[in-house]
Amino acid sequence: MYLLEEIFKKHKHLYSVNFNLRMQRGLSWLRKAKELDDDADLRFVSLWIAFNAIYIENLHEVFDEDQQHLKQFLLRLYQLDQEQRIEHCVWERCSQAMEDWSNNPYVYQKLWDFQNQNIDEQSWKVHFHADQQRVQHAFAQKNTMELLLIIFDRLSTLHNQIMHGGSTCNSVIMRKHLNTASQILMTLLTRFMLVLLEHGQALDWKKPFYPVIQVC
Repeated sequence: MYLLEEIFKKHKHLYSVNFNLRMQRGLSWLRKAKELDDDADLRFVSLWIAFNAIYIENLHEVFDEDQQHLKQFLLRLYQLDQEQRIEHCVWERCSQAMEDWSNNPYVYQKLWDFQNQNIDEQSWKVHFHADQQRVQHAFAQKNTMELLLIIFDRLSTLHNQIMHGGSTCNSVIMRKHLNTASQILMTLLTRFMLVLLEHGQALDWKKPFYPVIQVC
């Protein structure tokens, strides 16, 4: 965390105004998440805000059901990452946590679609089985991009549950899910931000959807 902040301060004058605003916001929420070790709910929410600060360019991307915007963002990072920090993070640091997370039915949206009677039981189980095969294939092929898309799909389900009142604050049942999610997201975010800081000069970063303004 402190390394990221030092790099940002040292090279801030080289980056665009839009990049600096996004990174400043993202780093502030990442710092807050690190201060919330005893609050699983708010730590995860803070990490999600930090991710959105560097990712979201318009509100359409918040509702990115087909993951096209997310895929473009992750691919952009992956192509910039000449040191393969993201690759190392996924396969050396987080692979077991990511495998467990990807196969966790409680963060699979179609389980909840079934619980809310939007689909039948067979449908969600068929989809989940197909997704488990997708996970296995991603691991077998070491397909980093595919695995990241699966991971963020599951993270999004947990985010929706928390943010839309689907969980009790400080729930014992939810704590394991939240701790695993935060571990993965924290590790990924630090790599994402480092890659962005290393290549900030070359990025044509769009203005944040909520820029700093003054209304006269």
